[in-house]
Amino acid sequence: MCMVYVVDDEQPILELITDVLEEMGCTVYAAKTGIDALTLVDEYGRPDLVITDFMMPFMDGCELYAFFRHEAELADVPIIVMTAATERSLRFDGPWPPVIFKPFDIAMFEELVGDVLGEKRSQNTTHPA
Repeated sequence: MCMVYVVDDEQPILELITDVLEEMGCTVYAAKTGIDALTLVDEYGRPDLVITDFMMPFMDGCELYAFFRHEAELADVPIIVMTAATERSLRFDGPWPPVIFKPFDIAMFEELVGDVLGEKRSQNTTHPA
C-alpha cells in the first residue's frame, strides 16, 4: 500500500483527488497548504508520493517542492504538481516535476500516478546478484 500526501487549498479538488487515490488503494493524507503538508511529514513520516497544487497561500507548490528537494531524507520523494496556471508562470529550482494542468482527465491522472508509483517501486526493488 502506498502513502500519498495531497496538498490543495480547494476543498472539492482535495476531496476528488483523495477519493481517486483511495480507490487506487493508497492511504491518503490531505493538507490545505504546503505548511500543513510539512506537519504531515512530522506526523506520518515520509510519503511515497506528494501531489500538490501550485498556487496556494502561505507556502505554494513550488516552495514545497524546493523544501522536499533540499531535505536529504525527502529529496527523492516523487512530486506531482497540479495547476490552473499557464506553463509560462511556473517556476521551479532544478528539474521540473510532472505537472498536471487543471482541469484534467481523471484517467490520465490515474495513469500518471500509477506510472510514478510504479517507477518508485521498481527503484526500491533489489535484484539478487
